[in-house]
Amino acid sequence: MSKYLLASVGMMKALPNILNKFTPSVKAGTPLFPSVPKYAAFQFRVVATHFDEENQRIHVALRVNREATAPALKEFINKESPSANLATEVFDLKAEDKKVEFDRMMDSMVIQAKEKIG
Repeated sequence: MSKYLLASVGMMKALPNILNKFTPSVKAGTPLFPSVPKYAAFQFRVVATHFDEENQRIHVALRVNREATAPALKEFINKESPSANLATEVFDLKAEDKKVEFDRMMDSMVIQAKEKIG
């Protein structure tokens, strides 16, 4: 599972204009990336779960796509559901360096996901 996770996260980090997805107008439940038509190319997706207006933070979740091909991921979907959170984190819109904040958020979710499903 780790190779699929690292490959998907690497592809997510390489998406153009990825930091533009993090705005105060984001709605809970909105897939931030990848876009829905690209789900088949990724094993995972990152979804906005809540916007904390007071602290200017977007709560996000890493979820397994229905289109996942790895056996461990299919098992996770069957056991939990495609809307189950594999990992959660927050993105601070007030961060001075948005790229550093994005990398921190993604790296944290990778660690959580590895702990959850190996």
